[in-house]
Amino acid sequence: MNKSRWDSLWAVAILCAAMLGGCVMHSVTRGDSNAAGHTIYEISEEEAFITILDIYAIELPNQSVDDVIEGEYRGYNATARFGRDWTDHRVLVIAAKGIDKDGRMVQGYWYDIRSSGSRMIENPLRHNRIREAIQQKLGKTAVVVTNLQDGEYETSGEAYLGRKRDARDIKVERERKTSKGIGSSGRAWVLWKRLLDTQGQPVANGWSPTGGFESQADCEAEKRRLTTGSPVCLPDTIDPRGSKGGR
Repeated sequence: MNKSRWDSLWAVAILCAAMLGGCVMHSVTRGDSNAAGHTIYEISEEEAFITILDIYAIELPNQSVDDVIEGEYRGYNATARFGRDWTDHRVLVIAAKGIDKDGRMVQGYWYDIRSSGSRMIENPLRHNRIREAIQQKLGKTAVVVTNLQDGEYETSGEAYLGRKRDARDIKVERERKTSKGIGSSGRAWVLWKRLLDTQGQPVANGWSPTGGFESQADCEAEKRRLTTGSPVCLPDTIDPRGSKGGR
């Protein structure tokens, strides 16, 4: 780690020591709120939430993942304890929409990250690792938009709840279910919805996956919950955008 970064961490540590309540760090992936453009990740709700659970499985594998609701926003919190010391790492997954440079209405997600606790060095280090992991995993899907607004979540979020389970166990259970579903039926099902332009018209070949399911019945049940985007259920072998896995 270079000297300037260590100097920054020590400055945070001194601030934390002065704040007897503990150290608090806060950052957002959208960029400065006063900037002309903001960054959102053009991904499905499933990928938006699973990304954070996977990061927790690496950074906080043995910690309970609590489900968080702050106003209209959903997310997670995990608390790590070291004797009398503690750190909280809370990530909100925020649905958003905005207009890209081509005038296209883009729907996606950005993240609000807040870390607090009494571990003066570990707290900012882990906070930065969580933020950097998000950027590394989702960087290729980043889109700069103007007129950033809150979007709508695509589902009730039941499929992504932490339910106070350990982060590592959540990932193992999800992978086991996915493997079982594909292995037993020979295929999985994906729920897709249409992408719309600024006039509310469907974009040519513009589809976004909103979730994967073990059976067609599960997919159709979730489809009935959606009210926008002309959703459709298709086998995993069919991609309405063209070749499988293309964006």
